[in-house]
Amino acid sequence: MSDSPKIGRYHDALLALTLATDRPARLAETAAGVGVRVDLTLGCHLLAIATADGALRDADADGGWTVHFVGRGSVDAEEPLVTVHGDWLVDAVDQVLARVGALDGRQLCRPTHSRSTRWPSAAREAV
Repeated sequence: MSDSPKIGRYHDALLALTLATDRPARLAETAAGVGVRVDLTLGCHLLAIATADGALRDADADGGWTVHFVGRGSVDAEEPLVTVHGDWLVDAVDQVLARVGALDGRQLCRPTHSRSTRWPSAAREAV
C-alpha cells in the first residue's frame, strides 16, 4: 500500500512539526498506528501520535495528540522520557519541550556512538 494517502492525511502535522523544530518530520509506523517523527540530536526524537478518535476522523482535527520525547533511559534503552497529551499538536509539542527544558542538569540523550579521541579537542567540539 502506498504512503501517499497517509502523507496527505498527515500533511499539516508533518509541516507543523517541521516548522516547530526546524528539522524534517516523517511518518513512522508505531504499535499505536501511524506517528509523526522528528529526529533531534544525540539519539533523541519526538514522536507524535493522533489519538484513536482523532485519527479516525482526520489527523488535523481536534481529536487530541500524544507527543513523546524519546531518548536513552536509565537502562540505556530507548524509551519515552517525557509524554504529553494535548488537544492540539503544536501545543503538546510546546509542553513537551518545556518539560524537557525543566529537566536541566539531567543527561537525557547520549550519542549511540562515541567520538574519536584521536581528533584534537577543538575539532571534537566542533562536530
